[in-house]
Amino acid sequence: AVEKMLKALGPAVAEQLLAGRQVELPGLGVLRVVRVAEGKDLDRSGRPVVVPARNFVELVVTPDLDRTANLPGAVPAR
Repeated sequence: AVEKMLKALGPAVAEQLLAGRQVELPGLGVLRVVRVAEGKDLDRSGRPVVVPARNFVELVVTPDLDRTANLPGAVPAR
């Protein structure tokens, strides 16, 4: 039952994000699409390049989850 729900979650979230909606995941946070403006950077050889504007999916975590990540003993993923 859980596996079936998780398989359905991805397409359902994608549909909501595509429609310009945020998706609340209780206990985790909110997924939303954000636009990152065009910018400048350096390529691997050190030459300047233009990085095009792009949309990203952002997860804004709940305050409780953020606190948990900063408790003593919390280990960052590798």
